[in-house]
Amino acid sequence: MRMKLLTFFLGIIFSTNLFSQTIFLTSQNGSFRANNTWQGNNDPGTTISSNEVVYINHNVYFDRDLTIEGVLIINQGASLITNNNRDFAVENGGKVIANGLLAVQDFSIQDNNSRVEINDSLFVNGAAEIIDGKFIVGGAAHFDGDNNDPFVIEDADSVFVSGKLTVGDFDRGNEGFIIEGNTNFIVASTGFVTIDDEMRVRDNAVLNTEGSFLVEDDLRADDNASITLGGTARINKDLNVNDNSAITITGNLYVADNMELDNNADITITSTALVEVIGALEHDGDDLTVNRALVIRDVNNDGSFLGNGEAILGSGLIQIDGSGLDNNGGTITGTLDICSSDASSNPLSGNNPSGSVTICTSSGINFPIIPAAPLPVSLLDFDAYLNDKNQVELVWITASELNNDFFTIERSGEDLNFIAIENIPGKGTTNETNQYNFFDSKPLNGLSYYRLKQTDYDGRTETFEMIG
Repeated sequence: MRMKLLTFFLGIIFSTNLFSQTIFLTSQNGSFRANNTWQGNNDPGTTISSNEVVYINHNVYFDRDLTIEGVLIINQGASLITNNNRDFAVENGGKVIANGLLAVQDFSIQDNNSRVEINDSLFVNGAAEIIDGKFIVGGAAHFDGDNNDPFVIEDADSVFVSGKLTVGDFDRGNEGFIIEGNTNFIVASTGFVTIDDEMRVRDNAVLNTEGSFLVEDDLRADDNASITLGGTARINKDLNVNDNSAITITGNLYVADNMELDNNADITITSTALVEVIGALEHDGDDLTVNRALVIRDVNNDGSFLGNGEAILGSGLIQIDGSGLDNNGGTITGTLDICSSDASSNPLSGNNPSGSVTICTSSGINFPIIPAAPLPVSLLDFDAYLNDKNQVELVWITASELNNDFFTIERSGEDLNFIAIENIPGKGTTNETNQYNFFDSKPLNGLSYYRLKQTDYDGRTETFEMIG
């Protein structure tokens, strides 16, 4: 009898929670604040409270800042965009699921229980911060950057990228993208991450990549940071590891400038990893462990060095070109093979190695350059022009493409009801710049909007921002 009574009360509580929610559904395209955009002619206001659930089933724009403390769901084919540089904040346990397009000015996630899931496309044109909470990218997320402030992710429970994440130049090369605190940042094997600015991982933060990872500036690890680079990674300037931080490399890594260790820092190159450094090695940290292959090309002949009391160890192969390695009081141990691409020269100077380390003198080796990390479709420009034949010419330029099957051109009037009007074949996979053109010979009367949707060979899609 008591069991039946308990079940009865639990049912009452559960039903009460269900019925206490207020649900808003769009009924047509239009303004977020217009009553006639919503079923029942009742808009949810600019703060979605914890007991409210909002469904966006149409193309909706907002001209006031939005705060999400309840649940916001943008369904497939729908969009929520700012037309007046407005901000978007998810706070106090708010949840956002974007199965359609979300385009905002400033973007923030705050509170440990807040969550944003991007399954289609997110565009952020201004400042961005994620403090606590969860951020999941299964579609495509573009952070175009704010020239005054960096993009900071701090103490985030989980940042998980299985789709495409692009972070623009946020702070003109000065700490542009920061991961810090107890943040756990994971790039899955299907993920593609491109950082156009300097990236810092610090203060116990964890970065783990298994997909494709590109940093156009320096990558720095500071203050007990932990980084694991699997898949294919490319750093287009320096790799700096400092202050008790550690990097483990399990895939292919290409560093376009120097690799530097300092102040008790460790780098481990596992038996599955191949690392190529175009600049020099500056080792004044703790341990550099090589269990497969490390190539130091030193193309500027700056010279590599091993500081006093520091160590290189392992069972792999190290190729040191340029001015060689000055062993200034460090230790080189293990079963390493240390070679130069010039077989006639000894790549080491200073103290000799110990143990079973072999200096190659009979034949030179020359590893091929590791290919750059594959990039997603990177759109440089998308413009529309009215020509003298009263046609609208669309022109878009890509910097690179990966598995790009085709582009879909979508058009709408002022109601923002987008309809596909043409498919244009893509270039597959290429790192070359390509330009595309399309002529809309029968444009709509009045104001028109266009946008691009890109489809991969595996059916994944990405929707880019509209133009008008």
